[in-house]
Amino acid sequence: AKARGDSLICLLLSSALSGTYQSACIARDICGYDQVYVVDSTLAIIALRAMLDLGEQLRDQGLSAPEIVEKIEQAKGRMRVFGIVDTLEYLHKGGRMSTSVAIVGSLLKVKPVIALKNGALGLVSKGVGSRGSLSAMLKVVGDEITPDPRLPIYYGYTDHDGLCRQFIAEMEAKFGPHPHEVYSVGSVIGTHLGPGGAIIAYLDKA
Repeated sequence: AKARGDSLICLLLSSALSGTYQSACIARDICGYDQVYVVDSTLAIIALRAMLDLGEQLRDQGLSAPEIVEKIEQAKGRMRVFGIVDTLEYLHKGGRMSTSVAIVGSLLKVKPVIALKNGALGLVSKGVGSRGSLSAMLKVVGDEITPDPRLPIYYGYTDHDGLCRQFIAEMEAKFGPHPHEVYSVGSVIGTHLGPGGAIIAYLDKA
């Protein structure tokens, strides 16, 4: 990018979950090029994908790199990210969930509902079995959703998409159909979440 005189925006995994952001800041400083913009998305997986899609739209509209960064900084706090995991065991082993929270989840023997907020993961609800966990996540989502029309609703799954597809059906039954995309969560983050997970992310309308 420096050799070509291009502007480069690095939209990266939440600094609360990974050292990628800090490493990129060091690399930017080493290269000594002021057209490199490093952004802590405070997000992960499909929510980060949403911000990348938004950035691409803004670029295609002709906005400059600083303008795109400003818009993304304004939007990232409006991302809503919730997920069901089969167990908190993997998040705890990977250092992404405190021991106390993981122990409570394990003792209750339930499927936890987690949320990504302010860059960190937290336990927000729980349900017994797949049926109970879906109901719990629908309650966490709330009685109304107002997705930004520029982006679809993003759904993700780990290992297999059975629970994710059930959740999509529940969402459409409750809120009606919305444009959506479904993605497999990558192996790195998927290792931390564990198999059998279902995730939703959407940009709330301003």
